[in-house]
Amino acid sequence: MKKYIFIDTNMWYDIYKTSQERVDQLNERLGSQEFVFLSSPILKREILKHKNECFETENYIGKNLLKEFDKIKGLPKYSKNIEIITENIKIIITESKIDQDLKKERADKTVGNFLNVSKGIYTDKEEVELLANAKQRINLAKHPDKSKEDNYADPINWIALLSYFKENHKGTLYIFTKDNDFNKYIESLTEEWESSTVNTKIEFKKTSKELWELLNIDITGYEEEIKAEAEDRETLKKIFTATGVGRAAAVAGLAAAGPGIGGTAAATVAATGTGMLLGGPLLGAMAVGGLGLLLYNLLKDPNDDESNS
Repeated sequence: MKKYIFIDTNMWYDIYKTSQERVDQLNERLGSQEFVFLSSPILKREILKHKNECFETENYIGKNLLKEFDKIKGLPKYSKNIEIITENIKIIITESKIDQDLKKERADKTVGNFLNVSKGIYTDKEEVELLANAKQRINLAKHPDKSKEDNYADPINWIALLSYFKENHKGTLYIFTKDNDFNKYIESLTEEWESSTVNTKIEFKKTSKELWELLNIDITGYEEEIKAEAEDRETLKKIFTATGVGRAAAVAGLAAAGPGIGGTAAATVAATGTGMLLGGPLLGAMAVGGLGLLLYNLLKDPNDDESNS
């Protein structure tokens, strides 16, 4: 039985930030006869848009680190170490940029390979009719439904998948998505699938770990990476949601700790209001995910999006 794989847009962030070894193995699997990767015109557009947004975030990081520090560099607390802190900020930006450039090159190659080998579940000409069907489906209060965001990608893809597997494609479809509009309604969607298709099964998966396991890709170090990233996300969240002196002080503290993007470690900085706390977990995931990608995930993580809840 064939294994069909549909990777939703929101899963690609995890692919961009993972290790070189896993990406290499993924590219090998893309050429395998064991798996059939599925895509659609609307999914392709969303993936390319998402990829560009991920890596454009790096420009935001670089500009704002120096901008925020400029607000407080004249204060006596930082005047003695002004040259060291400024230099460390520049090193952080430079190392992050190098790291991001490598990851972007890797992402471009992987996405290109995926788009080349994936099988389309519908054509451009069919999208107008699918959109009309998606709107009709939503009027009947059926999920997945993203119409409130003026985004019909999910219902279009779901309707197209149902149609595709009615054409006697036998096997198991694995849908990888973090989208709650799928994951909250797995039972009803599975029932619809089973009543609409023959000789096919469907499974919904929520994590990149499950993707690596299905593709028989090595997951050594995965749990440590996830833990480190969660700690870094909390750090960045405190830094970039703080205001005034608190945010600037956090940036200064990060720089005072030294560069950690491509290196070994840097102290965690947590800004709360006008205060600053140094110490805590290491910023180890930055060497894996990159500062820009981590911030992008913080700003765009679908699990933090109330519209998906």
